[in-house]
Amino acid sequence: MNYVGCLVSLNCGDVLGVYQGQVCKVDNSEQAITLCMPFRNGVQCEFPEVTISACDIKELRIVKSANEARKIVCKSATPSKLSKETAEDLDAVASPGRVVEARLDTGNPVNGTGYGTVNNTKDRQDFNKCRSDNSLTPSKDRLGAGVSETQLRRTPTRDRNGSVNNQGCQNGNRDRYDYDVANGNRYNRQTPTKDEQFRTRVNSASENKGSHKSSVPRKIEFKKNIQNRQDCFSAPVDSYLDEFDFEKNLKLFDKKAVFEEIENNNPELINIDKKPEKYRHDENVLQSKPVQLQRIKVPKEYGASFTTDSGLVVPSIDYELRNKLFDIADAYGFSVERRLEMIGRSSSEMVLQLLGGSNRLNPQNGHQLPTVLVLCGPHVQGAQGLNCARHLVNHGVRTIVFLPNFLRMIQAVELELRLYETSNGKRYSMEKDIPTCSIDMIVNCLDSHENSFLKDQSWYQSHVRWVKHSRAQVFTIDPPIENVDILPKWCLYPVLPLARLDMTSQVYLCDLGIPKNVFKDAGVTYRSPFGHKFIIPLHLQS
Repeated sequence: MNYVGCLVSLNCGDVLGVYQGQVCKVDNSEQAITLCMPFRNGVQCEFPEVTISACDIKELRIVKSANEARKIVCKSATPSKLSKETAEDLDAVASPGRVVEARLDTGNPVNGTGYGTVNNTKDRQDFNKCRSDNSLTPSKDRLGAGVSETQLRRTPTRDRNGSVNNQGCQNGNRDRYDYDVANGNRYNRQTPTKDEQFRTRVNSASENKGSHKSSVPRKIEFKKNIQNRQDCFSAPVDSYLDEFDFEKNLKLFDKKAVFEEIENNNPELINIDKKPEKYRHDENVLQSKPVQLQRIKVPKEYGASFTTDSGLVVPSIDYELRNKLFDIADAYGFSVERRLEMIGRSSSEMVLQLLGGSNRLNPQNGHQLPTVLVLCGPHVQGAQGLNCARHLVNHGVRTIVFLPNFLRMIQAVELELRLYETSNGKRYSMEKDIPTCSIDMIVNCLDSHENSFLKDQSWYQSHVRWVKHSRAQVFTIDPPIENVDILPKWCLYPVLPLARLDMTSQVYLCDLGIPKNVFKDAGVTYRSPFGHKFIIPLHLQS
């Protein structure tokens, strides 16, 4: 079989791509095939012929045979739209009131009567054919009664300068005939061609005031500038391969200059009086006094100060001033049990939020209940931890409490331990019973403000080693001023924070509800920094 002349498609892999074209040569000795008018990946190549080796061809597909390809190649391109003459024939039949155009190929000028003078015999025959053609000349049925061929007049055109130009048939131009079909009057409304796009409009309806208006509406056709196929598809292939540099072109745009030009051209848009913004229902309209950030004043400076999220300054205190505040509070009836309940309630609320809040504690999430280990010592800080553990058990948290066995403990610890045991909470006192289950959080209350010798006990050291190897986060309630062996991530202080030496953890402050006269009697100027909260975070003041 002779493959020369066939239309083929060659798949040469991802690197070379897919080639399409007509086979013009097959070289058996070199094992190569030559394509003319080739296309690569749908884009026409710059070269008229391309030779491809057989070893590069992955797949060969014959699209058309030689006979079919000859018909396709020799066939003229089908226009995407109707030709102008065909469209005018159809429009003339559909709407008799449209403009009818006759194409005359003659080079003679137009005489004074409005008709072109034809000297050549062939041109005269073409001219008569154009006039006698039923598809171009309106018949009486289309034009109506009283309209004859002698009423068909030519319309002179004008050049770009506005002068009258009567050369209607020269250089292949078209003669234009405008008619009022219903009344037999002549209209001269024209659509300019590409060469006449600057021609001024003449003989418009405003100039022909004496003419009668047509009762049949005329269809006005707007011609579009049809782009040549060669202009659209003749771009070189390399032009599509270059990457567009967005950063370079963005730098060319001077945004400041553009806005200055807009403001200079429209100065009235700048001085527009804007309406005053409306105030919110909770916004203060009247100017208030300057905000006083130093609302709490202590007799002297004990250490670093803290600030709240609102910017209020909270100073730190030492053991002596705190004990003085608690002694005065006891005299007013604000007992230790009240303070323990407030600290336990605030610390348990903070632990619940740190564990995940409603995401961990809800009826639909019973299989992911958190487990908290509370380490308590035989002192007031241990009693605070027991109170916190009781509140956590009441909220559905699995709680395990460590409290060493002592023959005699303070009354507050014994009372809180009985209350915790009535809540069916777990407790252990031996080192060997340290839980092996997964722990979500550790609440540390082992350190005391008075008895530092407890750090030397075996139960204390064993739990310090266990906590260091645990992945659970540590939360400490009321840690001492001195450095501790168990470093917390969060710590909570009542009333006012202590001037700690280690400031690496996040400090929180809880409100106990101590009356103002207690601070006044202790020599402290106090104004609550809590606002609408009972627990606030503190930030170390720089």
